[in-house]
Amino acid sequence: MDEDELEARIHRALFAASLSLLTFGVFTAIAVVGWFATSPDPWSWPGLVAIGATLGALVTSAKMWRDPSREAVAIGICVMLFSLLRVGPFPSWGGTTIALVGLTALLMAPLVFALVLLSRP
Repeated sequence: MDEDELEARIHRALFAASLSLLTFGVFTAIAVVGWFATSPDPWSWPGLVAIGATLGALVTSAKMWRDPSREAVAIGICVMLFSLLRVGPFPSWGGTTIALVGLTALLMAPLVFALVLLSRP
């Protein structure tokens, strides 16, 4: 693989990672709105983690879009992992929790790929 082809591949991976993080932020924001609309006590630990994850995902996506770097990708992965703090212990999981963890893992895949691609010498 020549240098230009590698550079184009890295740019595509960073674009996909930024888009994935933006999608994650938007989905989490929608979930936060739903949480606040239906929960009798929305200002709980899961709600605050979701708000933090939304803000972190949107800010990191914008940073990755404007100034792509390995650090921005790593921060995006950390934001997504941080968002999983809102799920409870495994025995209390239901269908929604499994979908949340699965969607997070699916949306994290482009970030992991970009990080691996950027880590190559």
